[in-house]
Amino acid sequence: MINIKKIEGIVFDSEKNKFGFTFPFRKGLNIISGENSGGKSTSLACLYYCLGMEQLLGGYNEDSLSDALKREFKYDNTTYSVFESYALIEIENEKNDVAVIKRIIRSAYNEKTNIIEVSLNGSEFEKKFIHAQGDTNNDEGFYNWLSAFAGITIPTFVTEEGKERKILYMQHIFASVFVEQTKG
Repeated sequence: MINIKKIEGIVFDSEKNKFGFTFPFRKGLNIISGENSGGKSTSLACLYYCLGMEQLLGGYNEDSLSDALKREFKYDNTTYSVFESYALIEIENEKNDVAVIKRIIRSAYNEKTNIIEVSLNGSEFEKKFIHAQGDTNNDEGFYNWLSAFAGITIPTFVTEEGKERKILYMQHIFASVFVEQTKG
């Protein structure tokens, strides 16, 4: 089990000015409400993206995110180009361990978006890979790390060739406990 403590989306323009948002969460039920185009869906998309679950949004990697995080955005009637950006979430598990998860959206330095950085209890960030073979059972795989952090054992089965395979993915588990109403 994990609790989400906060979500951030950070964008730098070509002049390296910093823009973005932070949404803090409390334990229990949290409801994000607001006007249209107020950032509700973008903030939740950042959550999915940081957890490597952007397929739930209907896309892969940064393609599933708003142009405001990867191309351009308007602020005070001025249009800004995105130079670089990232999303960050802070989560806590039942053991009171706190993890900061950071994922690049647009890199000015050609960093790969299938790498997720994780800092546990204030330690140095470690790189974990995602959306590649082994991400659920390799020590450097993000889903492997996330399932251990959350205290969730992902079920496996043994193939006819004797190889162990995961039969359930973290996206399936997360989607069953997280609800977003986008219309009405």
